[in-house]
Amino acid sequence: MVIKKQKSNGGLIGIDIGSTSIKKLELSRSGGKLRVDDYAVYPLPEGAVVDKSVEKLEVVVAALEAVMK
Repeated sequence: MVIKKQKSNGGLIGIDIGSTSIKKLELSRSGGKLRVDDYAVYPLPEGAVVDKSVEKLEVVVAALEAVMK
């Protein structure tokens, strides 16, 4: 599951919620090119996400909050 959001400065934030981890990538525009500003990975416990379905919402939300800090 991938979520994209445009930042107020024209950059992008991409979130990948997988079965084993949540990954975040922040990009910004610099001279017409994209630049990686931040990258983070936060592990998920087994069973939190199964077959692209969130099974343990509280756990996934807590991990998403952690990866966004």
